Amino acid sequence: MFQSLRTHSLSLQILLPILAFLPYLVFLFIDEIPRPVIHNAQGWIYHGWQEGIDHRPWLFLILGWLLNLVMAYSLYWLNIRFELIGKRTVYISYLFSLLVLLPLGFHSFHPGMLGGVFLLISLIFLFLIYHHSQTQAYLFNAGFFWGLSVIVYPPFLAVFPLYILGARFVKYTNWKDFFLLLAGLLTPVWIWAAFAYLNGSLRFQWLNLVQWTELRSTWPPEMPGNKLLWYIYLGLLPIVLIFYINLYRVKKDVGRRVLTLISQLIWMCPLILLIFERVSIEILWVALVPVSFLLSVAAFNSKSPWISDLLFVILFGFMIVFQLNILL
Repeated sequence: MFQSLRTHSLSLQILLPILAFLPYLVFLFIDEIPRPVIHNAQGWIYHGWQEGIDHRPWLFLILGWLLNLVMAYSLYWLNIRFELIGKRTVYISYLFSLLVLLPLGFHSFHPGMLGGVFLLISLIFLFLIYHHSQTQAYLFNAGFFWGLSVIVYPPFLAVFPLYILGARFVKYTNWKDFFLLLAGLLTPVWIWAAFAYLNGSLRFQWLNLVQWTELRSTWPPEMPGNKLLWYIYLGLLPIVLIFYINLYRVKKDVGRRVLTLISQLIWMCPLILLIFERVSIEILWVALVPVSFLLSVAAFNSKSPWISDLLFVILFGFMIVFQLNILL
């Protein structure tokens, strides 16, 4: 039924932006646009973000839509480059666009989403070491974009086990090469610290960075919108891990390695959410990347070709239910 939509690049260029924009239409019919979870986070980006959410909510909705599109297009490229699903398809982009806009919280721009884009770019450089004998430049670039993601969203520093595992699992690297990864991580941090020092805000920025390490004392984490729908949504995340067994069906060795590594975000992101007080559900935006891939691999490698269509229809139906819940 959706075969032409899944295989033609024209649908990626035209239909994907439309599909990603459909959930935003509901905001035309409500008086107040729901705000994402805003903790008392300070620092160079959060002050302007909090003011922008209050005074220019539509601008931040558009920025959120653009970031969702950037991630959806990136997943399509990632699949083509590393042959993750085993087929040249835009299905993964459609699937991510539906998953990311089912609940409230991922519709408007959040610094964690921008940090997630930098994190994905960083992981792509890490994956590229598989194809090259000289890995030093790719490890430095991976560390550099990881550093950018940490500056924008400090909790991403906690995913360091992913890099230790990745540098050894994607392709065997010398332990000395980890210093290149560390140098890449520290380079943007040093530049940011230098600017903060020059304008006299280094101590202020450092104290705000340390605040992100505060352990969680409130439960459950704050969630925008209907909490019951959020619990259902979160309960589906561990169930997706069942599809992890489908990774053996990925034909290319590099595809299996990349998916195995990126799938670790499914448990890392919720764990960071549970541990740190100032982390909210925006970090799950990144976890939807491996969720989209695992569901796509399972759907496309099933014996029944209609499974992928059924999954798409079910998610589309859930999206409608979530949007009606906003109106009601």
